[in-house]
Amino acid sequence: PTRGSSSDLFAVDAREEEAGREFGESFAGAVRHELAKVEAFYEAQEQRLMQDMDTVQQMAKRPVTEDSGHERERLKAVLKELFFRQHQLVDYCSLNFTAFQKILKKFVKLSRAPEKADEVRKEMMRHVKSAHFNTSSQIDPVVDSIKRLYADLFEEGNQRVALTVLKREFAIDARLQQSAKRMVSLSHKKAFIIDMDGVIYHGNRLLNGAVQLVDWLKRENKRFLFLTNSSERSPAELAQKLQRLGIQVSAENFYTSALATANFLASQQPNGSAYVIGEPGLMVALYNVGYTMNDVNPDYVVVGCNTLSLLLDLCSVHLASCVTTFNAVPSRQ
Repeated sequence: PTRGSSSDLFAVDAREEEAGREFGESFAGAVRHELAKVEAFYEAQEQRLMQDMDTVQQMAKRPVTEDSGHERERLKAVLKELFFRQHQLVDYCSLNFTAFQKILKKFVKLSRAPEKADEVRKEMMRHVKSAHFNTSSQIDPVVDSIKRLYADLFEEGNQRVALTVLKREFAIDARLQQSAKRMVSLSHKKAFIIDMDGVIYHGNRLLNGAVQLVDWLKRENKRFLFLTNSSERSPAELAQKLQRLGIQVSAENFYTSALATANFLASQQPNGSAYVIGEPGLMVALYNVGYTMNDVNPDYVVVGCNTLSLLLDLCSVHLASCVTTFNAVPSRQ
């Protein structure tokens, strides 16, 4: 056939269909492989949990001895651990089922032959839904056994109270694990920007954990910067305040709204002048970038929100207003 004929097009379509079919089979094989891994892990953990539960039940049947108090505390800890593990196993099932659903939906979305891809998805989901990890009911009796045994040993047979206690302990352990995961995540960060008031201190009171945080940042050689929207104090004064509270840091570890304002104005008009309503920290920042104070014809009016400064400068607000108006109106001869 000649180039560009219908035979060529049919050949291309046939090749694409064959490639799509091979890709679908390959993808289905990969899904079955992952499903087998999930099944193997779940069955091993399920079997181990049931064996451990049998061991605990045998421990509970031992006769009372002088060491029974220690044995009871050990039983309590083991039962809490088993309760936690069965919850983790249930979460494992739910997360994996959701993961398979999302992966298969994504496969259909990216496929060039969505109808055939959807057939693959449906077939694979049938395998997932019928998998042991999704259909097994062997965990439920374990939960009932843990609850009943904990109630008999420690809560005078009250299973409702026993379940409440176990759930509370599970929630605490889960939070501790989440906290540990967050710390692992934080350990990989290279730099930190930290708020001050309400995070490091409140007024003149250092907040719990602040010293340990800064010590950790230094020990791990992390870069860190304290950021504040207050223009009242200079970085040197802020460093002195933290030193008084028990945290040793240098002025280079601070960045204030006064510094941000000064750097911005210097970028707009180097070595300009300003009429300032604010505290010394704001004025020092402006002086350090080459600005001068001007209450007659300044380039900018800068207001730092501080109660004391505003009260002291109320009598001059009309001047600031006049200066602003002057700058807004084109100069006339």
